[in-house]
Amino acid sequence: MGTTINSCTSTLNPKSPIAALSSTRNRITITSTYRLALEDFESQSGSSRINSGTHMIKILLGSFLLLSSNLAFAKWYQVEMVVFEHLVDDTSGELWRSGDAPDYSNTMKLITDPDGSNAFKMLPSSRHKLGGVNKVLKLSREYRPVHHIAWQQPGLTASRAKKVHIKNPDAKIDGTVKLRGGHLLHLDLDITYFIDLFTESITSFTDENVSEGGGTLEKDTEEIIMSGTYAQMKETRRIKLNELHYFDHPLFGVVMRVTRLAVEE
Repeated sequence: MGTTINSCTSTLNPKSPIAALSSTRNRITITSTYRLALEDFESQSGSSRINSGTHMIKILLGSFLLLSSNLAFAKWYQVEMVVFEHLVDDTSGELWRSGDAPDYSNTMKLITDPDGSNAFKMLPSSRHKLGGVNKVLKLSREYRPVHHIAWQQPGLTASRAKKVHIKNPDAKIDGTVKLRGGHLLHLDLDITYFIDLFTESITSFTDENVSEGGGTLEKDTEEIIMSGTYAQMKETRRIKLNELHYFDHPLFGVVMRVTRLAVEE
């Protein structure tokens, strides 16, 4: 059975798969220390070897404690967002753009397989914490929720942070969310809201195995081009855990909250 990640404030379990997030430098240091201690141990004999063996055990225990302490500092988060539209008509057209939509293809797609990796896994509605916000928006005469989603992910530094691809079923909302960890948390949003959307599939072929009698055409690449009329929100903000954060645009908005998760077996 795979590891599950639940919301709590307890210390992270050192035996969990989050060991993969421990620093490479510490793993190299531990491995090198163990190898040197083992070589010294094998060169001893008699009482000296017994003393060396005791010393090596202390080294190994110290190495294990060092690794465990690093695991305790590894952080996991639940990221949740509700995207909603304003029920007003923009007759001026100044807020809309037309043409090819932003390209979000080179991004991290959320994992939907329950048995898949825990990192960047989409969470079921039973794990949602913003259900009340979504309900209030549904009852409003001014707003209408169009996408509610939550996922779990490890906290990654700015250089390693991933852009998570966000897209609702009817493609009215498309974009990315990036959570950057470190001493302070930051959210980078790039969300596109479509009033209409057109997609075009372009397939290219390569001509292979050509002979005098002819040849065969084999499919090479397929490109999906999205265009239409849309509005775009791009914003970066420093955030605090467990707080509601509202990202505003004249035509739509985003409510987000980031909470801590702890890993349990």
